[in-house]
Amino acid sequence: MSELKNQTISGFKWNGLLVFTNLVLNALMIFILGYILSPEDFGLRAIIIFVLGLSKIITDFGISQAIIQHEKVTQPELNSIFTVNVLSGVIMFICVNLSAPLLADYYGAEELKTLLHSASLLFLIEPLGVVFIALLEKQLQFKQLALINMNKTWIMNVTIIVFALLGFQVYSFIIGQFISTMFITVSLFWLFKKKKGWFPALYLNFRSLKPYYAFGIYVSGKNILNYFGRNFDELIVGKLLGIDLLGYYSFAKQALDRVIDLVIQISTKVTYPVFCKIQQGENAVIQFRKMYYKMTHLVASAGLPIFAMLFLIVPSAVPVVFGDKWEPSIIVMQVLALKGMVDILSAGFATNALYAHHSSKTAFYVDLILLPVRLITLIAACYYGLSAVAFAYLLFVLLKACILQVQVNRVCSMSWRDYLLQLRSPFLISCGLAIICYGVQQFNDQLWLAVFAVAGYAALYVLFTRLFNQAIYMEVANEVRPMFNKLLKRKQKKIIRDGMGM
Repeated sequence: MSELKNQTISGFKWNGLLVFTNLVLNALMIFILGYILSPEDFGLRAIIIFVLGLSKIITDFGISQAIIQHEKVTQPELNSIFTVNVLSGVIMFICVNLSAPLLADYYGAEELKTLLHSASLLFLIEPLGVVFIALLEKQLQFKQLALINMNKTWIMNVTIIVFALLGFQVYSFIIGQFISTMFITVSLFWLFKKKKGWFPALYLNFRSLKPYYAFGIYVSGKNILNYFGRNFDELIVGKLLGIDLLGYYSFAKQALDRVIDLVIQISTKVTYPVFCKIQQGENAVIQFRKMYYKMTHLVASAGLPIFAMLFLIVPSAVPVVFGDKWEPSIIVMQVLALKGMVDILSAGFATNALYAHHSSKTAFYVDLILLPVRLITLIAACYYGLSAVAFAYLLFVLLKACILQVQVNRVCSMSWRDYLLQLRSPFLISCGLAIICYGVQQFNDQLWLAVFAVAGYAALYVLFTRLFNQAIYMEVANEVRPMFNKLLKRKQKKIIRDGMGM
């Protein structure tokens, strides 16, 4: 169990570093694109992102989770899965090209057809790396995955920024995605060739794939429904409110929802393979419950204060950083920050817990039942403007989080009381910090004060955690202290070497 704990901590550290890198680069990209692109450009970009994301889920078909969930996977089975993924990519390439004219007519944007034709090339490349990534996650090789993804992120964001500055507008996003996807695919092929383990070959045996797709069909169905629940607001907003207002809404989601997704990645990439390992060990019920509560408390302690801070600084930061043209996005960003507090818990743990307990069907049915609710409330909210759309999104996520946790409590023999106890101290610390930060901001709403408030907020966060959440503070301190000491020793050795050289 100690080895699993060390692997889990390593996973959080490397995925945390990956998320930090993504946040910095994403902030830089949004900052530059906010000046270069118009709201209409962001609207077109939102539609492309939606189509690409949906097609990617369909191509994967839940196989990644199935590979991780199975205790042993043979090479012929991996080759069959690889072959099916390649064929699925070709099919999605054809489907996106055929549907491009229909989507262009639906939105009245002729340029969208050419954009989708160009973006569809990604489906000939991206499926090639699916099995590789699933195997690395199954083996808890978080360091290798983080390094590959960090390089991919650098390449993608820098490419997007460069081509946007050169005047390629929305096409810069497609170019960045294509070049970075090529990089990660080549990197994965090289890594597995070097390891001399499994290496893909075109082979197909449908009978051997039956148990994987029996599990994966519900995972894929749940992912598709969840994706629609989270993203088809942009399709509806674009149609009912227009491409310009979709641009404002998409800009806010890109700035805040992207942060939420990145924070969720820290937990989801680690928790699912860890939960599966625990389920295959001794004392599975007790160990699983303990790990679930601990991870919930840890992520809540890190995530809730971050989104409380974002909620407070957005009104001061957006007008100064991006200009008055993005002012309609402010209220949407604030509501999405509140949504993030709920999202990081439900999306990061509940679904993975159900998957690990072979309850993918339950997770699928939750999304299937809630999807019509999401659609009806979204359409109704569109008649009251962007802020109503954002609030409808928040209420939907809250409802879904509660229902998922009810199912986890049932399947895993847990209680609401014990679960909410994990959130008590992070929630109270976040409220205290938010009140102090809000009081400081009342003196002045300039950006420099918002930046000062962030620095003070971070310092108070460490102090409050030390006083009221000692368990988390000591655990993090015990992990950070050796890293700091190691860096200090390197610095001292460098000073000694430089002194001897003189």
